[in-house]
Amino acid sequence: MRAVSFFAILLIFGFMFSCRPVPKENINLEFNHIKQVSHLVFPGLGWIGVIENDTVKLHYFSQQNVWIPDQVQGFAIPKPNQGILGMGLGSIGVISSDTLHIYIQEMDGGWAMVPEYSFLLPQGYKRVFTLKDEWELAMIGLEFDEGRLEFYYFDIETGLWTLDETASFTLPRNVDSYFSLGNNTLAFTDGKTLGVYELQPEGGWAFAEELQLTLPENHKGVIPFEPSIVAVIKQGGEDGNLHFYQLDMKAKQWVTDASMTFKIPVVQ
Repeated sequence: MRAVSFFAILLIFGFMFSCRPVPKENINLEFNHIKQVSHLVFPGLGWIGVIENDTVKLHYFSQQNVWIPDQVQGFAIPKPNQGILGMGLGSIGVISSDTLHIYIQEMDGGWAMVPEYSFLLPQGYKRVFTLKDEWELAMIGLEFDEGRLEFYYFDIETGLWTLDETASFTLPRNVDSYFSLGNNTLAFTDGKTLGVYELQPEGGWAFAEELQLTLPENHKGVIPFEPSIVAVIKQGGEDGNLHFYQLDMKAKQWVTDASMTFKIPVVQ
């Protein structure tokens, strides 16, 4: 048997490791399946954050019906990280060493981590997404093998992250994307339609046929913005626009406001 050169072995191992995917920093893990919006993050309170040069720069919708940069301090993304999340109610999640850390904005405009909210994520999950609520902070969903979704929330009384055993869900087939609409609802898209499931008081999920939204033709994706509000990505300009649709639960219908259209900035 011919001896294999030590240098050849080094080359082989070097090639193997170079081919492994390198985790990306500073991307929104919830939107990373849509490249043109993976640099956007929605912390809540109506903000749109743009990830640029290791900082989340915030924009808000003004009384003049235009999106403008907010004068509040941007969020300096800690490094190293495995990605970030918009957690709602003005908070941002950062994952590092498989642990979720949550940052909130303080009265002086700075950002501070809330140590008690830190959560070591369970092993084996494939995807993490946020559950935005109008009143509650620190809730996430995790996807595991075979499309199983599990939901965790921070229990203020115990000071612990807790699995919601009443809310497990298995993804339907032929789904392009899914996310939380907030307020105990899940949304799914199949390319043409957005469908909604509601968590029942006794546990389990039920499809709400009357809450379906027919999506615009040639859209590029749908992402969650605020509770009951989604942003539909449509082509236009260099990187497209966001068009917002809000679900009116009482009227059981979707409404839109064309004035809120947000031009997706191109970030190098």
